[in-house]
Amino acid sequence: MWLSAHADVLNARPFVSMPTPWEQAHPAAAAWLDALTDAEVDALETTEAWACAPDPLRAWALESAALTALPSMPGAPVPMRARATRRMPGRKVRQVEAFVGAAAAALDGHAGPIVDWCAGKAHMGRALAAHLGRPLVAVERDADLCAQGAAAARASGLEARFEVADALTPRAWTHLSPDAAVVALHACGALHTTLVRETCTPRVALAPCCYDRALTPAGHADLVSVVGREALPTLDVEALRLVHEAPSETGEAELSRVRQVQAWRLGLDLWLRAARGTTAYTSLPACPASWRALGFEGFCAALLARAGLSVPAENEPRLA
Repeated sequence: MWLSAHADVLNARPFVSMPTPWEQAHPAAAAWLDALTDAEVDALETTEAWACAPDPLRAWALESAALTALPSMPGAPVPMRARATRRMPGRKVRQVEAFVGAAAAALDGHAGPIVDWCAGKAHMGRALAAHLGRPLVAVERDADLCAQGAAAARASGLEARFEVADALTPRAWTHLSPDAAVVALHACGALHTTLVRETCTPRVALAPCCYDRALTPAGHADLVSVVGREALPTLDVEALRLVHEAPSETGEAELSRVRQVQAWRLGLDLWLRAARGTTAYTSLPACPASWRALGFEGFCAALLARAGLSVPAENEPRLA
């Protein structure tokens, strides 16, 4: 398996090991990456951007692109009604419209109910059920979200039933009937692996996420695929987390803010290493975006206080 053959790269945690083992093994490739600007790094999302990269980066990019190529999804996006998109972020609206278009094309002719798994307010489930003219069953553990979704369904005249149930429990699984079509958008971690294992219908449209949150009792990635389990029995969870750590579909202003905070956190980590005389990475808690207003030095002081950390004064370099 390709991932197994490149486990030294996949499992390397950036900034935890400095340099990472693969950087030491391929210094020319590491130097090429370090010299890129932010814009050039963003361009690496396209295969063409790797044409000038030194090997093995160029070879890895071409191989991974071939292995991960997906067929075109059927169905054009289905526009949501303006009233239904109020208070929904534009990115979520686009995702729902694209998902409904693809799911509707795949479920054309289906006569049974639509089950929206981990539905929230069932924005997606309501749009799909209305488009197909099918009744909706929304499964969601948050009673308040169920109430809001049910009210919206009534207002639009949609036949819908909202079930308050935790998707990880047998009570929720009873709604996965053989005559249903089950859909799930952003089913996180164990929510999507549970669905795959417990559903009784072959009609499933699923967009999973947060793969690192689906864990076995031993703390390894919970792989549903038999082939995957045989090839990657102890897939590193931290490597899976990297899949969704990079900002996606983020505006330039927000991306700039995210990058500034990332740079400050990494700067603080380097300062801690120097102050403590260690090469070990320090895990730090999350912080509010408003802390950017504190400036770098204030940001570092606030984050250290939140983490309950201090540095001996005699070893303390300036935060500049």
